[in-house]
Amino acid sequence: MPSPFLASARDLVARLVHRRQAPAPAPVAAVEQALTEASAPPHALAGARNQAEVAVLLRVTQVAILANVLLAGIFAVGYQVARSRPLQQITSAGDLREQIRRHVDIQGVRKDDIVSFLYLVLTLKHEVSPAGAPFLPLLQGLVSADIFRDAQAEILRNLTTIQSRSMVQSLVIEQITDLDFDQATRRVGATIVGKIELRAASTQRGVPLVQSVEYRARAILDVLPPSEINRHGYFLLSPLREVFGRKNVAAFDQEMEERRGKLSGR
Repeated sequence: MPSPFLASARDLVARLVHRRQAPAPAPVAAVEQALTEASAPPHALAGARNQAEVAVLLRVTQVAILANVLLAGIFAVGYQVARSRPLQQITSAGDLREQIRRHVDIQGVRKDDIVSFLYLVLTLKHEVSPAGAPFLPLLQGLVSADIFRDAQAEILRNLTTIQSRSMVQSLVIEQITDLDFDQATRRVGATIVGKIELRAASTQRGVPLVQSVEYRARAILDVLPPSEINRHGYFLLSPLREVFGRKNVAAFDQEMEERRGKLSGR
């Protein structure tokens, strides 16, 4: 007769083995099956992705074609406008090269050299500071002896006032015009337009002064040919006529306008 203890142990082992081989609970299996059935196969997903890429490429191609058509239309319109534009012909009474040469120089004298010389000489002549006119000696040999002597005398005559009031003066040249050349005398004439800028630290009333005075001048230059001393040639300023102030400048401008009219035959 079997022992009750052995029978109980056999029943316990049988229950453990049956539990280990039991299937998964029904809810979990149902969820996994539903997910498996709902997921699409790999080849189906790849096909959908390819269709989306093809649609994007088609859209980009359409935009590129439209842009090229617009550019071709713009070029066609521009070409047609260029072809239909009337031709313009420039006629000249003489040789254009000769006219350009006359615009650049006067009887072999370069206009740029004349203008540069006048800028240098006239600004040095009117440069004044409390130290006097330290650059005035540089004008020797560039202006006539009379012009240099008069400028030096004027500075010495007013030097005490210039120093006591800390006066500073400079010439601002705005334009150099009316350049003409006298072939017989080899002299060049020019009209200078500008203003004198004057500043003083104090006046008789004890207040600072800032003043701008209108300036005009008619300069005549002797054209000195090149030599062994100066192979490039240079100029000598003589004579020089200067006017200051609004009233005098207005009369000078009127005189120059009448002179231009006579020269042009008006």
